[in-house]
Amino acid sequence: RDQFMVMSFAQFTDQISLFSKDISTDEVRAFLYNEECARLRMNQNNLVAFFLYQLSKQSLIKAEWANIIACNGLLISSSGNIVTEAHNLTVPACKIANKPLEALKDKERLIYDFVKNLKF
Repeated sequence: RDQFMVMSFAQFTDQISLFSKDISTDEVRAFLYNEECARLRMNQNNLVAFFLYQLSKQSLIKAEWANIIACNGLLISSSGNIVTEAHNLTVPACKIANKPLEALKDKERLIYDFVKNLKF
């Protein structure tokens, strides 16, 4: 189950270019399990936040995901070397999540559908 999720996560994030580089399954595993890992630079902060928010809504990651990421400095914003704070993740995630489904942009809808269809 976990291996499938890690592989799916890595492939999907690479497919829609959420991060500045393709991420390996080892990097995803370390990120998801809060192990020591290199910080990931986001390409699209709002989409990364929405993706993680959707994972938490499906109970695939902890509800406190934004605080865990911020406290451990796991993500760097797309605009520079700034470690992302929790509110910089939760605010855009909630803005996207509160849109009606038909108002989601292409990548937002891809994220929504991908997470909704994850089955283990």
